[in-house]
Amino acid sequence: DVQRGIATLDMDLSQAVARISRTEAGTSAPAFWGRAPQEAEPIMEFVRGGWGNPANQRHPALQKIQYRWREQRLERIAYPAVDGAQAPDPAILFDDVTALELRYRAPDGEWREVWQPSDPEQLPVAVELVLTRSGKPPITMRFLVGPAVGQREDQQGPDADGESDLSGG
Repeated sequence: DVQRGIATLDMDLSQAVARISRTEAGTSAPAFWGRAPQEAEPIMEFVRGGWGNPANQRHPALQKIQYRWREQRLERIAYPAVDGAQAPDPAILFDDVTALELRYRAPDGEWREVWQPSDPEQLPVAVELVLTRSGKPPITMRFLVGPAVGQREDQQGPDADGESDLSGG
């Protein structure tokens, strides 16, 4: 289940796109926002491309994704439409989550606890997620985000903390 959760996060974040969306109420939402984990609250939301269609159903190639930490579970919500859709039931990526930490890397190399840039289309370069499950050691995961995938490390901005592994895992 850990490998499936990591693969899902990597797949979502690597295909993030700079697309502003609309909430169910019709208000604008930035292309990517993230915050420090809070129990039962959304922690990250963005739009991704590459939504597969193996059954040839009618749907767009873009999809809005939201992650939540609720009742000791890291949940993924995949909206049926980018704009104005009601949230469907979540999928559980990890259970027994006792602690969760998130950081977002800006293009200048700085790691931030919250991602709310002044430009609503700006994406972070990377996301770091430290997940602790009951009775298990913490798992530190780093994922490149959207346009940063495929860039050389010297194109991703300076490394603020001396660490350079942004490949996830």
